[in-house]
Amino acid sequence: MSDELVAIETLKAAEVFAEGGAVAVVAAIEATVRAIETDISTPKGRGAIASLARNVSSTKVKLDGLGKDYVADLKQQAKTVDDERKLIRDRLDALRDEVRKPLDEFEVKQQARIDEHQAALAEIERACSFDKVEPTAAEIQGRLDRVRSMGGNRDWEEFAKRAERAREETSTALTAMLKAAHDRAELAKLRAEQAARAEQERISQAADQAAARARQEAEAERLRLAREKAEAEIRARLAEERAEQAAAAERQRIADEQTAAEREREKREANRRHRGKIHSAVKAALVPLGLSDDLAVAVVTAIAKGDVPHISINY
Repeated sequence: MSDELVAIETLKAAEVFAEGGAVAVVAAIEATVRAIETDISTPKGRGAIASLARNVSSTKVKLDGLGKDYVADLKQQAKTVDDERKLIRDRLDALRDEVRKPLDEFEVKQQARIDEHQAALAEIERACSFDKVEPTAAEIQGRLDRVRSMGGNRDWEEFAKRAERAREETSTALTAMLKAAHDRAELAKLRAEQAARAEQERISQAADQAAARARQEAEAERLRLAREKAEAEIRARLAEERAEQAAAAERQRIADEQTAAEREREKREANRRHRGKIHSAVKAALVPLGLSDDLAVAVVTAIAKGDVPHISINY
């Protein structure tokens, strides 16, 4: 019995690996292997079974290798095909671009022309739109002049009707806006003049009021100064009167003191004279009693001073 279950060299990979081809080959191998009688009861039979199993594995490896080689060939063929496809694409793309270039250039110019017209139309149509709610007359006039200048010698081509309509509508709207702006400016001017007059009147009234207040304050100040002067004069007069009264009182006090002192002096002098008379009388009474004048004087003096007990002079 040959070891090969199938003659690999006779097989064509394209047939084996075509749809259904592998099924037929494997079915033939299965039929061949299953048709072989085996004997598990003897060593020779068991060896034959092992050899048959190895033969199946070997056949599997060979068939798989055949498929692997076939796949490698197919991949190489696919790469070759892809390279040729790329060449076809690149060359024909270049040819297409070469053929289309004049058309592309024409379309670019056409689109630029259309974009330019549409940008100009958009500028006209947006001319009435301002960033602020109430644009000035100068700003509106500038837009209006610009819109009017965009008609002129410009060839609008297929956009001519739309451009003319847009220019008319925008010019009409801008003219109305311009009139409104002039009206606003005139109204603002009138209001400003009115406000200026009102402010001038307010300033004049304020000045009059300030002058009146100044006069009132000056009069009040004059009256205050006059009152203070009068009060100062009264205080000065009262102070002078009080000073005069104080001086008079002081003079009177001094005079009274002098009078009292004089009276006291006169009283003392009178008393001294009175006492002298009495003392002289006592002395005169003592001298006849045998006392000398000096001794009599000494006795009288001692009695007057209280140096002699139980004896006093009755003045």
